[in-house]
Amino acid sequence: MKFNKEKRYYVYAWYIKDSGEVFYIGKGTGNRYKTRKRENVYFMRIINKYDCEPKIVKDGLSEKEAFDLEIKLIAYYRVHSKRLTNVLDGGDSPPNTTGIPRTDEWKKHISENLKKFYNENPEAKENISKRMKVFLKTEKGKEFTRKSVEAKKNDEYRNISQERIVDRDARFMDAGKMAAFVEENFSDCWNVVALRNAQYYQTQILEQQSEFGGMRLVFEEEKLVCIYAYAKEEGLEIREPLYLEEKEDLFWASVDGLREPEEKVSVYGLKEAPDWPDDETSAYKEKPLIMIRIVHLQELFSKMKIPSECEIHCSFAVIDPILHKNSRIWKLSSSKGEESLSVSETEDSQGVLSIAALTEILFGYKTPEEIGAEESVILTEELEEELRKLQNFCPIFLNEIV
Repeated sequence: MKFNKEKRYYVYAWYIKDSGEVFYIGKGTGNRYKTRKRENVYFMRIINKYDCEPKIVKDGLSEKEAFDLEIKLIAYYRVHSKRLTNVLDGGDSPPNTTGIPRTDEWKKHISENLKKFYNENPEAKENISKRMKVFLKTEKGKEFTRKSVEAKKNDEYRNISQERIVDRDARFMDAGKMAAFVEENFSDCWNVVALRNAQYYQTQILEQQSEFGGMRLVFEEEKLVCIYAYAKEEGLEIREPLYLEEKEDLFWASVDGLREPEEKVSVYGLKEAPDWPDDETSAYKEKPLIMIRIVHLQELFSKMKIPSECEIHCSFAVIDPILHKNSRIWKLSSSKGEESLSVSETEDSQGVLSIAALTEILFGYKTPEEIGAEESVILTEELEEELRKLQNFCPIFLNEIV
């Protein structure tokens, strides 16, 4: 890879003015560091919500020197900051989506390189911390220090429930471990589920951090037994709790450790409503409805099942004004003793369904009879009877970032 040797590059940092928290590291030339509109949604979420400002950490660099410093600073804040929104690792590198954990040797190497860099370039460290030192002397700064100490305690392993478990916030390097936990223990729990791989959980970590929260990991005797998302923008919100059988008490103990005295707690996504009162300080929330968009209808049909004692023979036209490959006359058939469907195209149709109407049937939101009463749908009695044989996709486990 060739680098420009001209000393016209710099490395910059964006930070929240009230707290001094660094949430983005970048490299550039000219006025690049002042650009407020980015494709990074996490960057935009913070900059639109808080009073933020950029600062040049070090300038007069060659392109390679700027890349090297960018990589070092992103690695540093990846470990030491809960607010960093960089998706890439710097230096025009691809994102670390493999879920490979950062080893202690790797972190030690990064730490040593940063110390060496700051020793050789003390002005760089001073530039990024000067405003923070001034801020910490103010009343807001003292309050921030207090909250930072509490947050640090929150982020480290904490002994709870008589030392049965420890819990901490997930870091970027934990995404692979989280994906393996879900695959091993929960992959068969749902009929339709988002692909919860390492990249998914890296996205979730960034998503929750942008809402003053994170992904929480709960361990019992060093074994991961629970993960859940939390946010603390308006009270404490708990989302997507996944815990092993008979470990629900450990999940609640961890939640209690995050909760401030008399702080309102809302919980989304439990299999069953918790056994505690729904009052002013706690609330159980049903999973919110989200829009599902069928992208590849033929593939979806091939995953559907019917009771083995039934057989199905029907055909119908589907109208999809956006994804035209779904707009076909589909024929579904099966024989007794078979649960899977045979899917093909045909020219004979017993009815007409919009893609939205079909989606409501397949996911159990409405019955064929209810859909048949809609003006834009044409269903014969025979087709309604055949569609009732399809097993709805349920339960499902999706969310808005899929």
